Amino acid sequence: MKILIQKNLLLFLILPLFFNFSLNVINGKDNLILFYLQNGHFLISLCLSFYFYYIFSDYLKISLNLESRILAITYFLTSFFLLEFIFFPLIDSFPIKTINYAILFFWISLIIIKTRSYASLIHLFGTYGVLVSFNNYYFEKLKYLEKYVEWNSDVPLQWAKISSLISAEGLLYTYGHNPVRGQGLLLSTIQTVIFKINFPMQDFQFIRVNTSLLIFLTCLLFFDLKISRKNKYLISLVFILFVINSDWLSYLITDSLMLDGLASLFFACFIYKSEDFMSKTFSIRSSIFFIFFSTLFFSKQFLSTLSLIYIIYLLLCKRNLNTTFGLAVFGISGLYSKLYTPMGNSSSLRDGRSVLDLFFDLIYLRDIELTVINEIFYEFAKDRIALLILFFFLTSNLMSQVFKRNSIENKILLIVFMNTLFILILYVSWWQNVEVQSSYRYFFTCLHLIMISLAYKEGAKS
Repeated sequence: MKILIQKNLLLFLILPLFFNFSLNVINGKDNLILFYLQNGHFLISLCLSFYFYYIFSDYLKISLNLESRILAITYFLTSFFLLEFIFFPLIDSFPIKTINYAILFFWISLIIIKTRSYASLIHLFGTYGVLVSFNNYYFEKLKYLEKYVEWNSDVPLQWAKISSLISAEGLLYTYGHNPVRGQGLLLSTIQTVIFKINFPMQDFQFIRVNTSLLIFLTCLLFFDLKISRKNKYLISLVFILFVINSDWLSYLITDSLMLDGLASLFFACFIYKSEDFMSKTFSIRSSIFFIFFSTLFFSKQFLSTLSLIYIIYLLLCKRNLNTTFGLAVFGISGLYSKLYTPMGNSSSLRDGRSVLDLFFDLIYLRDIELTVINEIFYEFAKDRIALLILFFFLTSNLMSQVFKRNSIENKILLIVFMNTLFILILYVSWWQNVEVQSSYRYFFTCLHLIMISLAYKEGAKS
C-alpha cells in the first residue's frame, strides 16, 4: 500500500482537488478558469502573454547560457530592481523611464548579440507587437474589474499604492517614502515591470491578466524539475486545481496584488536552482546567481529571513564563497537604509523591537500567549484545500525512506518547518494583537517548494 501511494502520490492528490473543483462548479461558484472562458478578450490577452514570455524566456536562456527558462526570466524580472537598487547614488538625477529603458536596452542588445538570427528576432518582436497592440486596443475592457472581489482591504491601500508609486516616481523615491513601513519593494517592482511590458502606453493599475501570468511561470518552474515528463504535467495540474479551488486562494496566489504567489515562485526558483551553483572556488557564474538571489532579501516577511539564513548556511556549511556577493548586497541595504529612509522606518515585522528582545522573551516566557497557536491551527483547518496540501506534504515525508544526503527534499522540509516556526513564534509574542484569520497564508510562502517536494516524492527522473 505504501509503495502504491508513493508511486501515485500526485494522482491521489489530484482526485480530491478535482472532486472539490467539480462540486464548486455544480454549485455555481465562480472560479478563475470560468472567468477567462467567459471573457474572450481576457483569455486572448493571457494566451498572447503566455506565448510571448515563453519565446522571450527561450532567447534569454540562450543569451545567458543557462539551461533553465524560469531562471532566465527570473534574472530578467529581478534585474530592474537589482540594478536600480545597487546604483541608487548614481541614478538620483535620472528620470525613471530613462532607467527602465536603459535596462531594457541592455537585455535586448544581449539577445541580439547572442542569437544573431534575424528570423528569430522578427518572431520575437512580431509576437510582442501583436500582444501590445491587442492589449492597447482592448485596454478599457481589460482593466474593467467586473464582479471582481477585493478580499483584502490592504491591497488597494498598500500594495497598489506602492506599485503605482514605483511606476510613477521610481524605486529610489519609493524606498525613501515607503507607504508600508519596512516593506520590501522587489515584488511590487516586478509587477510594475510586467505591466510596462504588457501595457507600455498606459499608467500602472491592476490588470488581472498580469497577475495570472504566475500560472505560466509556475509551469516553467515545474518543467525545469528533474522528474519524469508525466510528473511535470501532473504537478502543474495539481497547482492549477489548488489555486482555482477557492476564490480566496485564487486571490491570494495569482489574482491580486498581494503577490504571495510571486514571492513563493521566486523563492522556490532560487532555492531549487542553487543546487546548480555550488562552488567552493570563485566562479563568475555562481557569483552572479547569488547576487540575483539576494533580491529575495527585499521580498516579503519570513521569506527574506529564510533567504538570509539559507545563504549564510551555504557560506558556513558548504563553504561557497560566492555567496559573499549576495551578502554584500545585504550590507549595501543596511547602508542605504541609513542614507535614504527616515528614522523609525524599520520593519513593521519587528515594530521597533530587537531580535534579542524576542530571544529573551522566548527563553523566559515573557509576554507569551500560547493559546494563539490553537487559533492559528483552527483557521488553517477551516480551509480544507490548504489542509489537504499540508496533509499530503507531511504524509509523503513521513513515508519516505531514510533521508538522502544533501537532498533538495530535505532542504525543503527544513525550510517549511522553519517558516512555520517563525510564524508561530511571532504570533505568540509580538503579534498577539494581530488578526489570525489569514495567518495561515504565511505558510504559502513555501507553496512552490512544497509542490516541488510532492513532485520529487513520486520519483525523480533517473
